[in-house]
Amino acid sequence: MLHGSMQGEDSDDEAETDEAALASAESWEPDPIDADPSRSARSRRMHDIISMLVGIYGSKELFITEYRSACCVAQHCCHT
Repeated sequence: MLHGSMQGEDSDDEAETDEAALASAESWEPDPIDADPSRSARSRRMHDIISMLVGIYGSKELFITEYRSACCVAQHCCHT
């Protein structure tokens, strides 16, 4: 009986993964024509995210200070 419930959980996980993959495929858009072919879409998105965060914090220096602080807190929490 226990084996059957674990098998059901696996199929639920697979269904969620399939749904996520389908949603990702449906929302896919090609790169713009003027996109730099030497950079991946992911690296362009990452650059956009960093630029957005710098804009939110107001300066690169403030963003870096806050980022370092958050990393220190995370490292401290993981080691205690």
